[in-house]
Amino acid sequence: MKYPYTLHDNLLKHVDVVKYLGVQISHIDYVTAKTNSTLGFVHRNIIINNPEVKERAYKTLVQTILEYISKILNCLKPPHHNCR
Repeated sequence: MKYPYTLHDNLLKHVDVVKYLGVQISHIDYVTAKTNSTLGFVHRNIIINNPEVKERAYKTLVQTILEYISKILNCLKPPHHNCR
């Protein structure tokens, strides 16, 4: 469903994909591929058999992507309560 957005009383044009701070918004395949690629990088390069190190690498490299995109996608849903 498309919602009419305005800025200073001007109707904004609808687009399907927008790149914002290096992330393509509304393009779930792109975010999924980026997350899986980063997860693969962690899996291939964190060879240490220490669960705490692996968890820290996951939280630092993979989870941050998911948290970042989820905040942006939440802002795109009306009624825009969490867009700060």
